[in-house]
Amino acid sequence: MWIVAGFVGILALAWIVRLAVNPVGTAVNTVRVLLFLAALAVFLLWLTLSDKQDPSHYEALWFAIILAGLWLLTFILPAIVRTLIRRRK
Repeated sequence: MWIVAGFVGILALAWIVRLAVNPVGTAVNTVRVLLFLAALAVFLLWLTLSDKQDPSHYEALWFAIILAGLWLLTFILPAIVRTLIRRRK
């Protein structure tokens, strides 16, 4: 148990140091990871727990698709912003 706590502590410390060095990149990557994990968790819950014969159970699947779309936007929006900034220079 102490090994797991130590590993989590080291990861948290590394994340804080990275946040101090590169705050925007770290925040974007953190949001990407959280959105990906949330979409994956919702999809897996839908896959294992839902009754696929009942059409009302597809709402969770739509939620997973929306989360996956938001995850994709974290790649697309920074590229668009970078392109717009380069055009101004």
